[in-house]
Amino acid sequence: MVKKFLSTLLVSSLLLTPSFAVENNKSVNPSPLGEGAIVKKPPVEENQTYLNSSAENKLLLPTNGTIQKSNKRKENPNLKAEYEATFSFLPAGKVVIFRQGDKVIVEGKTSGLIGWFYHYKFKFVFNLKESRGFLYQEENGKKKFYDFKKLMEKKPWLPVLVKILFSSQRIETNKPLKVGNIKIIPVKENPKEALFKVEGSKKVKEVILKGWKKPNLPEEIEIKTSAGWLVFKKES
Repeated sequence: MVKKFLSTLLVSSLLLTPSFAVENNKSVNPSPLGEGAIVKKPPVEENQTYLNSSAENKLLLPTNGTIQKSNKRKENPNLKAEYEATFSFLPAGKVVIFRQGDKVIVEGKTSGLIGWFYHYKFKFVFNLKESRGFLYQEENGKKKFYDFKKLMEKKPWLPVLVKILFSSQRIETNKPLKVGNIKIIPVKENPKEALFKVEGSKKVKEVILKGWKKPNLPEEIEIKTSAGWLVFKKES
């Protein structure tokens, strides 16, 4: 009788112990410092993107394959920024850049003057460890998927920009970074302005970052493409 009582008491105490709950559920609310918590990473499926949602106010937010509310960790503001985009001095839309673990995600859509006649939205995902990525886009109602090879041919500014912003390699003058078959050569780098020349691409020529001090994202991004200047200015 005593043994049965002690056994029941032990089982009850284990079920109420936080460490036991963590071990069995693999998910707890993280502390504000993000330490000591075990968080189950949500699954990422390539075919789950904001493109499947018709809600306009969700276009620039991570959905389905990115962050789930129940497992959301406190976000480091230095690893996320929202930008107003212009193309050849015309208001073009909005772009959001953020990092999630080993992945960097860039999302955006056209608006303003260009958005009146050209409807474009996209989601670009880049794996920092593999230095590869893919792109989902919707252009005037037509949906497309670009694997890494096609992406480097059609939209190389995306992997080039992400490689510069999140490279673990120390940026030194004339010591090139590389993504795919493209070389990115640092020409000038300081907190006020950093200039990178791009070789091996017909569509992107150079990247200028203004007000950039790691780990913060820059205040302004200028990308010289074969079609014109693409400029992102951080929203205040």
